[in-house]
Amino acid sequence: MSKPVLAPESGSNVHFCLVTLPILALLVYFLVLAVQRPSLAEYNLSMIRDDDVVVEQALDAEGPQIPLISMMYVFLSLFVMWSTLAAYLTWFVPRRRDLIFRYHEMGRVVLGDVVHVPRGRLRKMATCKRSFAPEYARLTYVHPDDAEKDPGSDRRIVTKTVRTYHPYMRESVSVLVLSNMPRSGQPKDDIGVDFATFDGKETNTGIMYIIWSWMIFLVLGGIFLVCAMSTLDDPSEPAEFAFLLWALTIFVASPLIAGVGNLLRWWMYSRWMMTGRVIKEAEQAKVKEEFQDKIEEEEDVELDGGICMGALCGDDISVSNAPYRSMT
Repeated sequence: MSKPVLAPESGSNVHFCLVTLPILALLVYFLVLAVQRPSLAEYNLSMIRDDDVVVEQALDAEGPQIPLISMMYVFLSLFVMWSTLAAYLTWFVPRRRDLIFRYHEMGRVVLGDVVHVPRGRLRKMATCKRSFAPEYARLTYVHPDDAEKDPGSDRRIVTKTVRTYHPYMRESVSVLVLSNMPRSGQPKDDIGVDFATFDGKETNTGIMYIIWSWMIFLVLGGIFLVCAMSTLDDPSEPAEFAFLLWALTIFVASPLIAGVGNLLRWWMYSRWMMTGRVIKEAEQAKVKEEFQDKIEEEEDVELDGGICMGALCGDDISVSNAPYRSMT
């Protein structure tokens, strides 16, 4: 079964720090180079004998240097990335949790069918292993407003793509639908898995401390590079341009990219969760035919150490009865 991703796993703070250490080492190396830059022969030619050969030998001995402005680009690019991640964790993730909580606590239960959509060859090649990518399925259920109508009448059917933690076909499973949103159906078992992954604020707080520390380091590092450029009389290292670039990135570009990016991501996610295609019941057979080949491919396929039959009726109680952890 795919790993839940709504909340970071226990111990992920240490892992997160270790993963970012190589980047930190590179940036510290950049700062060391910036400290040593004024002592290079290129900026101290007046102290060298008036001998072209000696000057050329001194310059060749030092080799090519990384421009300070290029270092600034790296610092500012990383700041934009970290600020976007900070906005994602502080704004997007809580809203996503609230949405899952609404499903779990206030969702109306209807019955529907879930047909797993196997990954194609291209997606398998891109994800390498099953645990690296989510699984998706096609969910179909009767429109809640037409639930009282007799089968065969002019009933409407909602069909949509959902993420699933159960990569096999399921029939007559519980589907949670939000009130006044008949196309918002999600399999109850999968919502239960997401809800069970909710952890307290401790893990997220630890990761946020790391992110804020990174952002402060990058801001101060950018200021240090600007100061280093100002001590050099070098037109190729313009301190005024570097400071303007630093200010625009920190106070304008970064909030804009982080805000707009997460707003767009939330719009796409909420629309994907709460909308679907509505068809007539008479058209349902045609929709099923589109996935028939994929259903046949997944029959009797070994998944995560177990044999999943072609059809499994009813809810997967092994997940729905799992103890839930507190959301506080």
